[in-house]
Amino acid sequence: MDNRTMVLLISAFITLIIGISLLSVVASEGITKTTRTAVENETLDNTALRHPDNSSFDTNNYTTLEHAPTGWKSNDSDCEISAANGLVVKNATGGIMELDTDYNVVTTTGQLLLLNTEAINSSLDNVTLFDYTYCPDEYLSEGWNRNILNLVPGFFAIALLMISITLFYSVMRNEGLLGM
Repeated sequence: MDNRTMVLLISAFITLIIGISLLSVVASEGITKTTRTAVENETLDNTALRHPDNSSFDTNNYTTLEHAPTGWKSNDSDCEISAANGLVVKNATGGIMELDTDYNVVTTTGQLLLLNTEAINSSLDNVTLFDYTYCPDEYLSEGWNRNILNLVPGFFAIALLMISITLFYSVMRNEGLLGM
């Protein structure tokens, strides 16, 4: 085995190792850009939303979720905070509250208005819990963008495989192992 063959063989192995390690980075970056982030049990202290006598809610006080849509996300239906996108409102006992009965939501701004109902007023410790998903800042809002980005790791893997096969083929041909 001459020096050129040895260099090609080492290059093939190094390319394969570096490529495999970069493949997971490329794939995980793609996932962060194409997946909404889930929030579970975000807690709201209802004390400030109650009337001074603590008997009922002031139905004029909106509360805003921590990860409410802002900027471009406010105009994108995929980034709305809504039941269709996973919004669940619960009282402290875990009872699920009903949209338009126990609360209202402004989907484009992530603001919620707790209504004066038994489910809300019976909430222990003045706590309401929210589960929802939201679009992180780097989220790709167009479906075709997400589809293209999800294809990148596959094409990266194919390119890596082709480079490695080419290098190994070159080594095998130089050593006369292919019979050509």
